[in-house]
Amino acid sequence: MTSAEPPEGEVLMVLPEELALSKGERAALRRLSPRLGFPGGAPPPSWESDAALLLKRHLLRRSGGREIRRTTEGKPFIDGQPFFWSLSHDPSLVCAAVAPTDVGIDVEPVVPVTDAAMAALCRGVPQRWARWVMGASEGRARALRFARAWTTAEAALKAMGVGFSHDGVELAGWGGEWLSRGRIVNGCMISVVTRGALLLRWRFVGRTPSGRVGLFSEERGA
Repeated sequence: MTSAEPPEGEVLMVLPEELALSKGERAALRRLSPRLGFPGGAPPPSWESDAALLLKRHLLRRSGGREIRRTTEGKPFIDGQPFFWSLSHDPSLVCAAVAPTDVGIDVEPVVPVTDAAMAALCRGVPQRWARWVMGASEGRARALRFARAWTTAEAALKAMGVGFSHDGVELAGWGGEWLSRGRIVNGCMISVVTRGALLLRWRFVGRTPSGRVGLFSEERGA
């Protein structure tokens, strides 16, 4: 890497059809729940919670940490972690962003925009974003813009470390050093917000040739 190139980060993604855990693999993951941010016990059984646990286990091992904890605002962290990270999930996709700088990620399905959803967006994002969404024609174009604005706002709150307790925040700190990238995967919009420029590698969870879970495959698709 030359001095002109930005640092690298990655987005790790899990698709439902690619997470066929055995009974033993699922049980092993759930035994780790207290160390993975669930001190009161394992989350309700679902493929999304299994995927989230798998990604958190990967992050914990990668950082050399002992457990995942949360700040008073609800942001998860690992003591002494050598990187920043964020996680988001949807019934169609679970993903995590890992970066050497502050990072936030959010994923939402691209669906038709209702009046109630538009009203919520107008309360929670800068007005210029809402006008950009409303400027699109109805249907797919507006759904894409809505998903992009919504996920960018959520990812920005995570990256800034204020979490979801700040309903209606105008994202006063947005702009300047904060940058956002978006991508459609499995019918969902993923937005990643970072502090400063970053080269992102988009990777999917896979299995090793021996069948072990936890290897991340190379990027696929656009």
